[in-house]
Amino acid sequence: MQPCYSAFGTRALGSSCSLGPATGRTDFSGLSRKAAYRAAAPRRLSAWGHLSLLFGLLLRKLLGGQGKRRRPRPRRLAWNFRRDLHISGLAVARLPQDALEGLRRAACEAIADRSSCSADSDSHGSRFRLAGGLNGAFPSSMSWRWAADAEGLRAFRPAAEVLLRQLGPKFHLVGASFVVAEIGAGCEEAASRFHLDFGPPRIPRQAAATALLPLHPPGAFPEREGNLEYRPWDGNDEVAMHRYNACEAAVFDGKLAHRTQPFRPEAFFQDVVGGTGSRESQEASPLHGFRVLASLSFARLPGPWAEDVAQVMAGYGAPVLPPLALPGKT
Repeated sequence: MQPCYSAFGTRALGSSCSLGPATGRTDFSGLSRKAAYRAAAPRRLSAWGHLSLLFGLLLRKLLGGQGKRRRPRPRRLAWNFRRDLHISGLAVARLPQDALEGLRRAACEAIADRSSCSADSDSHGSRFRLAGGLNGAFPSSMSWRWAADAEGLRAFRPAAEVLLRQLGPKFHLVGASFVVAEIGAGCEEAASRFHLDFGPPRIPRQAAATALLPLHPPGAFPEREGNLEYRPWDGNDEVAMHRYNACEAAVFDGKLAHRTQPFRPEAFFQDVVGGTGSRESQEASPLHGFRVLASLSFARLPGPWAEDVAQVMAGYGAPVLPPLALPGKT
């Protein structure tokens, strides 16, 4: 098992059949041949047969259960969404197209307009704050553009409101960013490590969550490269993969181990499917050559973990912003 990292370092069957009488005969006179066979069927399974059946069920559970484990799929009902999140640690929500387009426009601005994005934590007037080189869990070519004020946060609000309805009462948006990686640099196996987004022990399960929504390249990401790998809580330490797709957000608990799936540069340049617009228009976009995700951080507040959540966000380079809740919710 690979170690998990956070912003603060390494973290630590049965059968319904019955045997029937062991001795004696049952009188099947008066029954048809078919009825008599059905009546006698339960007695045809010996004690050894029962043991073999139970052993087979146990073996299939141990060896074959992982391959048949239910994968989270996009949920519209909050109850189903929360069930996936509580069982596997990850759930998938579908977002409206206009929310996606608003985020893409804001990402273009954050990447193309250097005046709108500053690495200076004391800078005023910048809508986004640049952060990078957080720790060894992330590729060196990856950086974050954090919303630094209400104007920078505006594009995230439509997506955040959908996800807050799915997450339920008490959850607040505590930070939002664009996660930008250079496609040309790729991502090697050793450059991406499993980690927890909210690692401090005082933050329990179901107290914080992250949502990742792909923005660029458009459409679905390559099938086995550059997606999200994670260790589902109900997966016996298996590594599962969520494939990024347009208008689908992967929402996972702050205690779920995950990482960026390694990828080759040519996988994105050749294999991305489902995009819109001509090749020329895509190449003219400020997002061309970048793998871009929208990242939204949530926490259940108030709670005794509030200070730890704030420290985690500061460790990621996120500005301190008032937590955002749904209108009328506290």
